[in-house]
Amino acid sequence: MRSARLKLLTALTLAASALLSSCLPASAGAFNVKPIRVFLNKDGTSTVVTIENQDQNVLRLQVRAYAWTNDRHGQPVLVPTDDLIVFPTLMDINPMERRSIRIGFSGTAAAKELTYRIALDEMPSIESQLGKSRAPGLQVRTRVTIPIFFTPLVSIPKAQLDALAVTHGTLHGSVGNGGNVHATVSTVEVSGRDSSGAKIFEKQIDGWYVLAGENWDFSAALGRSCARIKSIAVTVQTDAGRFERTINASGADCR
Repeated sequence: MRSARLKLLTALTLAASALLSSCLPASAGAFNVKPIRVFLNKDGTSTVVTIENQDQNVLRLQVRAYAWTNDRHGQPVLVPTDDLIVFPTLMDINPMERRSIRIGFSGTAAAKELTYRIALDEMPSIESQLGKSRAPGLQVRTRVTIPIFFTPLVSIPKAQLDALAVTHGTLHGSVGNGGNVHATVSTVEVSGRDSSGAKIFEKQIDGWYVLAGENWDFSAALGRSCARIKSIAVTVQTDAGRFERTINASGADCR
């Protein structure tokens, strides 16, 4: 096992020396990253991510790998992992220069999609660490995380709109993923109608990744319209399909 990891690290070291020349989309304030999502599988266990420094100063980055899950509210939970090998883990990128990071999978494939994130953390300049640069004010450092998906042999997408309920004037709902690969929710559209059928409430909620076996909870405060709403329609747009449900509402749900 150790020799296999050593061979993989050697291969990553050699491959990372090449710079890519493709056009890069912006994904951070001072630097661009391409691609912004990575898909690996048993036939392709490694890839390259390219970073372009668009600032006039040297960009210093630390690169780390994490196993990735989400809590029910869609907040990422990141745990350090050895399933991915990244090289280099520290890099300096000169102004307008491009550098590449090699990523290799060294874990064990499973029937369910494995999900990771590579974190690119901007580090202070050497001058500031040595005390030569003491610019006043708060210095904000950029962090970019890149989703890494290791897909199974057979992909089974299966998202669904789970329980909907109104309590204390707020609609609560959940999107569940019973499949073995992630689903991407683009939007959740909520509309409320009064007794005449007129639409008196409307809200759109931005979606997120719902990883295999997970649930993503969403909510929408109905506000002053709540007491007049008699029915609520919810439409969820995902890459696994479109889901719609309508529930009845009453003034009692607003208290």
